[in-house]
Amino acid sequence: MTQQHTAFFKGTHTCILAGFLVLLMVLSRPYPMTAVVHLADATNAIFFLGGLMLLSNRLLPVLIALTVVLDYVSIRYFGTSAFCVSKAYVFQWPAFALLWMGGRSLAGSEGGLMQSGRIVLGFIVLQTLAFMLTSNSFYYLSGRFADPNFAELLERSARYYPGYLFAGLRYVVVALVALQLFRFLRRRGEGEVS
Repeated sequence: MTQQHTAFFKGTHTCILAGFLVLLMVLSRPYPMTAVVHLADATNAIFFLGGLMLLSNRLLPVLIALTVVLDYVSIRYFGTSAFCVSKAYVFQWPAFALLWMGGRSLAGSEGGLMQSGRIVLGFIVLQTLAFMLTSNSFYYLSGRFADPNFAELLERSARYYPGYLFAGLRYVVVALVALQLFRFLRRRGEGEVS
């Protein structure tokens, strides 16, 4: 028996959500817009939420391409440092796909607090795996570190992992609260809630 994916949003709502995810990517991907709007990077949360809430995978390659374009524009036209662009840059793409597919695997069940807890826990696990993939590949493959060693990798991970985790987690929690509110208002409009 195969598990059928059920999106949280269908029809027009899907287009609105997809547009919102693209807009959030443009506004929160570091530089140049973050200097104006002061949003934390939502990239990983966007990929996770896209997989979780959208029925189709068509937006996945579009969002990956958008990250590349935004990074290029930031470096080329806004003076952003190219420090993070190296041979390891391409490891972001499987990390984004991991987050998308992980979100997709958690989608489909209507639920309240228990389902939201599973989704948050799932995001934490996936965000951790994405961090390990991108951070480790950058550390070992970028050529930016003279003598890469495991002890230094652990020290750097301890320094950067909490910010990496919580940047995306904030967006996921806000999205889940908004989703519960959306469901409540929809049920109320349909007369299911008194």
